[in-house]
Amino acid sequence: MNAYTAPAHQQLRRHRQAADIHQRHLAHTIGVSESALRRWELGHTTPRINHAYAYAATLNQQLTIMRGNQPISPLQQVLPNLARFRDRHHTTRLAMAAHLHVTESAVGNTERKAAAGAPVVLATLERYFAALGYRIAVTPRQPERTPA
Repeated sequence: MNAYTAPAHQQLRRHRQAADIHQRHLAHTIGVSESALRRWELGHTTPRINHAYAYAATLNQQLTIMRGNQPISPLQQVLPNLARFRDRHHTTRLAMAAHLHVTESAVGNTERKAAAGAPVVLATLERYFAALGYRIAVTPRQPERTPA
């Protein structure tokens, strides 16, 4: 399994360990308990996206939408337009719901939360993108682009 194909929580843990940052320090930095961070890294629970962004940023990484080994876009740029991303793949909300074994309203709620900037659970987004043939990877943080 290459580093980008592992679930995001495993990728984040590997990056934290490689940077030799202790769970206690990272948890304090991103504003969560050490036990919450430990449960995320073990896959027992999953963080909300705002905590996953902070975790990645602390390690100078970002969450990126990937297709194969090709980076598509930083997740933060795609998330506000999640429904549009799905539409571009000619997938209806109903078809997405059937693929994910959830209700159509659950898909709509996730898309509305994402559009509003409300916290969405990382595992939900991983399943959502996987249904469209993508995955979320932890990649080196790209510098902010400023308009010319």
